[in-house]
Amino acid sequence: MRSYRLILSAALKEAGHTHKTIAKAMGWDSEATAGHKLRGRNEFKPGELARMCELAGMTIASLAAMSDDLHLTKRSEAVEGAVILDDLPPDQLAAMMNTLRAMKAANNK
Repeated sequence: MRSYRLILSAALKEAGHTHKTIAKAMGWDSEATAGHKLRGRNEFKPGELARMCELAGMTIASLAAMSDDLHLTKRSEAVEGAVILDDLPPDQLAAMMNTLRAMKAANNK
């Protein structure tokens, strides 16, 4: 099983972070908090996982795509779609979002 916490921990380490630098970036008083969150001893509060992903140079969607235990959507294809959207330049992203909204509206009629 590919745990999102282990993947994130490795990515943070690869990006040059230690528990001390993570704690400072996250505004935590103790570097132990970073270790506890990454090992699952403490749960992430809203926004913390996204911020830690940013520190690691990834998105939550890309982390979910790499892991077996982080589920953001009902379907795995939706995670794949989010990863694709994350990598699009702004003009293509805007066009794709307009297309998706139009498709949703047509299905809701």
